[in-house]
Amino acid sequence: MSAEFNDDQIADEKSISNMKIKYATLNPFQKVKVLQEEQTQDKAVLAGQALQDANKYLQFLQDQSSGDMRDYVGELRRVNNLELDELRSNFDSLKDIDKKNPRLICRPYNTCMLNRQIAKNELLALSELFELYAKETRPEVRQNLERIIRRRIELINTLSSQPANRNNFNL
Repeated sequence: MSAEFNDDQIADEKSISNMKIKYATLNPFQKVKVLQEEQTQDKAVLAGQALQDANKYLQFLQDQSSGDMRDYVGELRRVNNLELDELRSNFDSLKDIDKKNPRLICRPYNTCMLNRQIAKNELLALSELFELYAKETRPEVRQNLERIIRRRIELINTLSSQPANRNNFNL
């Protein structure tokens, strides 16, 4: 269904506010593209970066939440950090991940965009973790990767099934 525009129509309050929100203002939270060189295609490093990014997005979500949801997101951050530590202990390429320059992640300007970024990052993390899992030969590491992958899938399911009236928390 295509939208038709009438240039002769006088703008009303709703159309002006939509233009201000979407087109006519500078948004201080909008991400400016930063040149980030991908120095490596190591799947462990990419997975580690996705988990680090998840921690930042979860911090943004925790700041926007209250009550039980705030506590839940805090626990998610704790588990995410434990999983990152577990990956560090199993993959040598992640030993120095905290010593690299941090990635610039700006706070999305609304909850909808934050939810979209969380979902996008979780899918990226799952993709990288699955590639690690597929190539891993050590049984205990494969088991740990499977557990991490399953937990993250459950997380996406949990976040996307929350009612919309709970701080716009759903993905």
